[in-house]
Amino acid sequence: MKRFIYILILFLFAGAAFAALEVESKMIGRQENVPCIFLRLTVRNPSSQKLGFDVTLKDSYTNSSILIRNQEISPLKEQVFNLAVPLMKSPLAEVVDSEGGKTFAASSWDFKIFLNICDISNFATEKQATDFSTIYYKTSANAVSQLEPDILPDNWLCYTPFLSVFIREDAYNSLEPPEKEAILQWVDAGGCLIVYGSDQNREVNRMLGTIRYQSASPLELNDLGKKIAWSPWLDQSKTRGSMKDFPYQVKKSAGKYGGFILTTAFLIMAGPLNYSFWKKRKRIRMILITLPVISISFCVIIILYFIASQGFAKKGGSVSVTILDENTDTGVTFSRNCLFSGLYPLGGFRFDRTTGFYPFIQTKDFSIDFTKFLHLKSGIFTPSVNFHYLTAMPFKTRERFVYDPEEKTITNGLEQNVEGLLWKEGGQILVARDIAPGQKKKLEPFPQNGSASAVPFSHESFSSEFLSESEAKFGASFLSNFISAPLKDNRVKYIARIKDNPPSIQTGIKISAKKNTAFLAGLE
Repeated sequence: MKRFIYILILFLFAGAAFAALEVESKMIGRQENVPCIFLRLTVRNPSSQKLGFDVTLKDSYTNSSILIRNQEISPLKEQVFNLAVPLMKSPLAEVVDSEGGKTFAASSWDFKIFLNICDISNFATEKQATDFSTIYYKTSANAVSQLEPDILPDNWLCYTPFLSVFIREDAYNSLEPPEKEAILQWVDAGGCLIVYGSDQNREVNRMLGTIRYQSASPLELNDLGKKIAWSPWLDQSKTRGSMKDFPYQVKKSAGKYGGFILTTAFLIMAGPLNYSFWKKRKRIRMILITLPVISISFCVIIILYFIASQGFAKKGGSVSVTILDENTDTGVTFSRNCLFSGLYPLGGFRFDRTTGFYPFIQTKDFSIDFTKFLHLKSGIFTPSVNFHYLTAMPFKTRERFVYDPEEKTITNGLEQNVEGLLWKEGGQILVARDIAPGQKKKLEPFPQNGSASAVPFSHESFSSEFLSESEAKFGASFLSNFISAPLKDNRVKYIARIKDNPPSIQTGIKISAKKNTAFLAGLE
């Protein structure tokens, strides 16, 4: 009997040692036509040994997949992944451990467009959340997620599905630096953060977004206060605008007609000519040899022709707006990109995981490696077709312009050449052109009737002075979309056009044409 008990104990221990990983998937934030969803994936290791594992997120309706490789988890431990998942609505998670065990976890399809962060003891009731959702989302379903502040994301993209985020002031003050930076980067990009439980009642502008301090939770009052709109870059992802107006798209595919001629020649030679030739010689079986030879030969010829006519060069360009706050040394760059390539880019597209990436086409099957960065290995992009997509990237910098009010001079403290600068000084508009890095230049009155006060300080004035007709057709509206609100609040100190794209632009792949229109707006 004792021997049987010992064997049973050993068997149970052995079973525990190789138990499959436990996985939980929870949808925290989701909204239609937003670049990312916020998915929280929790992996638990019930076994007594350290396990490696891979995570695969699979789309419910396509063959698309996102892979996170080479993860490890200690015995009896739990690992939480706060994921900003691009281009999927409700992924199915598959976890495969190093012992061959497989575990699956699905998440809900619920829309979640508000987030409340506080200790669980202060969570809003289900009724409060549902009543609030009924008012602001016109639905009886609960559109509010609630999280404790102990494990928040360190990637600002996780917050992009939310129209607004609410956080208790004590929780906000206790956030770790990476978590606080992520939420502030989201605010800078146009988010609205409401800090409640505060003895203050004020609103602070941060770049394109706001932080509002108030005493009561919006969920308790069923009141958001001021009307809240989507941030400008999310408006861009929701409403694409005209692709035809984009100044740097490739108008025509090189080698298009030559490829058609070669294909037609192949069909004629491999078919009727080949058949007639051997039939006359009564050696029809030779087709079994000549047809593969002709096919291989034409494949090589067509490949060489397309390489010669289209090459490996990536054509296209980008229009970007960089918003810079010199008081906090922070900035965020939004770019609209167009890429044309005759071949799928070797190595695919590579973005930092904190770069928002949104293609302006219907999502097709794709494969992304999400282990260290967002590596689009295949899919979405189609060779020989203009590929339009949007990116957003927050960054830190010490670069700035140095203004001397007595001399009315400006020193370029950027690493890029400045092609044109519109500077606001009191009631005057000043202008400078062609300022090299480190160069000091005299600012002159805006050239309209010799009077600097003849025109308002606006994106229209800037566009008319520094953009060509084709650039202004698209670039002026793109610039306006991001700086209209700061201009209205009188917070824009300058608007500049820089010659090269700033380092904060991530196009995912090098575009050799180097065509761009890059704007820089400084806030005060």
